[in-house]
Amino acid sequence: MLKRSDGAAPKFSRLILIETIPPDGLRADLEAHTEALPPIAQRLGVPAVLALAGRLEVQRSGAEIHVEGDLSARLSRECVASLELFEERVDESFALRFAAANSSAGDIDDENAPEPLEGDTIDLAEILIQQLSLAMNPYPRKPDAQSLADSYGGAETASPFAGLRDAFAKSSRQE
Repeated sequence: MLKRSDGAAPKFSRLILIETIPPDGLRADLEAHTEALPPIAQRLGVPAVLALAGRLEVQRSGAEIHVEGDLSARLSRECVASLELFEERVDESFALRFAAANSSAGDIDDENAPEPLEGDTIDLAEILIQQLSLAMNPYPRKPDAQSLADSYGGAETASPFAGLRDAFAKSSRQE
């Protein structure tokens, strides 16, 4: 099973028993309900997750599990420049491969090796949350945001050495 690192029981989960995946695969449409959104936002370190949904297709091929999907999310984010809250939309497609942790499906040092699976289940909701975390903008900036440094700092203090320059000028005037 693809497991959460914090060990907590998830409010948004869709466990699939690997042996029950039909030969022609399965399709799953997931949507996080309102009560599941705050814990997801806390895990992602964002002010709020407003919506999270995805469509996944799961295929089994020998010892490997292939998961392809699309996710759509709306997040409340804090702008890195102005610290204002704004809404970020994330739409992402992904494709993943998994294999039992003890299988010989690939060397762990091989970047193309499938992700290891422990147990006999896979959590499709957890995959969706992890893919969202990878797809989020690491430095969210509100469109047309004005930097706080530009708003409150003068042009003369734009350089990190401006404070030193001012200190030297002040000390030379005192001598």
